[in-house]
Amino acid sequence: MKTIELYYIGDGFYWDSGTSMSSIYVVDTHKRFDWGFVHVELSKGNRVHIRPATDAEMVRAYKELDEIRKRNQARKDGDSGAQPVKAPK
Repeated sequence: MKTIELYYIGDGFYWDSGTSMSSIYVVDTHKRFDWGFVHVELSKGNRVHIRPATDAEMVRAYKELDEIRKRNQARKDGDSGAQPVKAPK
């Protein structure tokens, strides 16, 4: 049996990011986790500990949300960040 350590940043990030973010992340790796993964781990008999995010983890989450919002806005504005392809001569 293993223990999965997670932190919770709040459900609002999921909606505000257009579903790009989760509300729970792995403590050591900051890897996105979701409630379905929690269910799977529990059904395997593993332990899942979820705690509130630290201040530093919340800062990280807000920075990530800001980056996602900027990318989404750029897409809406028609700026994909891609460079035009030049035709061969």
